[in-house]
Amino acid sequence: MMSMGVKTQPPNTCVLLDTSASMNQRTSSNLSLLDAAKAAIEHMVRRFPNERQHKFLLVTTRNGGTIESGWGDSHATFLQKVKNAIARDLSDLPSALRCCFDLLEKGRGTSDIDGYGQGRQPWLVNEGASVWVVTDGSELCNSNGPISNFVLPRSESACGDMFTEAFRWDQRVWMTILRFPGCGSVSQECTNNLGPAANMADCTAGRAQVVVGMRSLMQAVESLSGRLSTPTVAVRFVSMLDEGGGGGEESKDAARVKPFPANPSSTAIITPRASRPGVESLHAWPIPEPFLLTEVNATVVPRPSVPTLTYKLLPGGETDFPFDQVMAEIYDVETCQVTEFLRAEMRTNPRATLQLFVRGSNTPTVDGVASSQAPLGEACGFLRAVHGGATPTVQLVMLPYNYPKLCEIVEDLRKAKGNPSPTIRQELEAYVRSVPPYYIKPLRVALRRVGVVFPDRNDPPLPLSLKNAIHRLKQLKSESDKTRDTVLIAPPVGSGAPNMSMGVKLDPDQPLAAPLNGSSPAKITAFIPSSPTSPAMPDRLLRARAGLDE
Repeated sequence: MMSMGVKTQPPNTCVLLDTSASMNQRTSSNLSLLDAAKAAIEHMVRRFPNERQHKFLLVTTRNGGTIESGWGDSHATFLQKVKNAIARDLSDLPSALRCCFDLLEKGRGTSDIDGYGQGRQPWLVNEGASVWVVTDGSELCNSNGPISNFVLPRSESACGDMFTEAFRWDQRVWMTILRFPGCGSVSQECTNNLGPAANMADCTAGRAQVVVGMRSLMQAVESLSGRLSTPTVAVRFVSMLDEGGGGGEESKDAARVKPFPANPSSTAIITPRASRPGVESLHAWPIPEPFLLTEVNATVVPRPSVPTLTYKLLPGGETDFPFDQVMAEIYDVETCQVTEFLRAEMRTNPRATLQLFVRGSNTPTVDGVASSQAPLGEACGFLRAVHGGATPTVQLVMLPYNYPKLCEIVEDLRKAKGNPSPTIRQELEAYVRSVPPYYIKPLRVALRRVGVVFPDRNDPPLPLSLKNAIHRLKQLKSESDKTRDTVLIAPPVGSGAPNMSMGVKLDPDQPLAAPLNGSSPAKITAFIPSSPTSPAMPDRLLRARAGLDE
């Protein structure tokens, strides 16, 4: 069992620079938005002069996502590529973001593969990475026309089949939206409109921020630089009531909270809390998987990139556990709607906590697919607010699977004073058989500490057939990582997906980009190839391209 002393890898940041034509619009200081973006990126890189301590990668929206500076490039090469960027492409941020995540995947280790099916282990995360998107927030479009809904394409990486999304739970998306005025000032409506791509930041527990001038842009860079250096993980909290579960009396209490939604859901960052002197943490209680693997599982079951914890309100709070100080894994939770909901509830009910479950955690998969309608599973932890200042700190406390039942059994064993009845032994054996296999080893260690004889159970954490499939996946990733700066970008012709091999020409009767008052952006009417050296380019288009470049 590994501890939190895992060596942390240098953080990686993939900068996604929007090179759509709308980035050419001029500000009141006669500076283009692209020039402002370049200045911000250079300022960020200068804050990390040692490239061994922080790696920067560059992707632009050219051709639906093009790697301009990859893993083998230095900071100097990166900055030169930023300087050479030209805004004459489409604003296909979904495809470009997928390119960023696939590029970051090439630099990851095998922790995602090694830990598959064994619960999500926050204390082992050491490969944190970020995608920093610098854009003007205008309407998205690709070669098929405007994009009404932001849909992140499926990952093409070697580990893409292991997750339902292209990103990972230790990867953040930070978005800086440039809304510089051409004259006058920016309206409040414009600054509050984050654009269609901002939801991607929320999904990864990142943040989208609007800046309206160079001063606020540099301040945003200074603030963001501190968030790029520390590996963190994200979890999603969802109310049991939102999923259709019964809340009983808890739902009535939750509905009384007025300042916030009665059953908020949000994605939040959690960070491990340092152990107190004299209290050793096992670092053993993972976030359960949303499925239970059995011998019939011979293929990898995709799991959500960000684990989802379903909560229900316990007005009376949790009881005092007989071995809480030894067993608990404690994480600090950054402020989100769910933490604010808990703080608001505590004003009228100081003992309130949110008990946590993972849907499907004790339900075998069907046909290799985890069901979203699976039973709720057993309790695996809770959220609590701890007073220690002006604002209570919200903590995520992870405990053994079905910890209320385990605590009852341990209390009965202690009262028996070494001579438990057959009924108590049977309850302990039934409990051990009911937990997911990856809990067996830490449970054996924890119960031995409190003097409990652990019943025999030697189930392997993973079925043998699935182990072989994961081994093949590991080999595939090793081969894929040999070409770290090569990412599949364009889909096959005729697949129905957008063709990313084309540039853009704007309707001359329309403005170059969306005005800052929020009106409609430029309309795309014609397309020309973006590479002037393409052998398939007709002479007529070559002459047209030369005229545009002039």
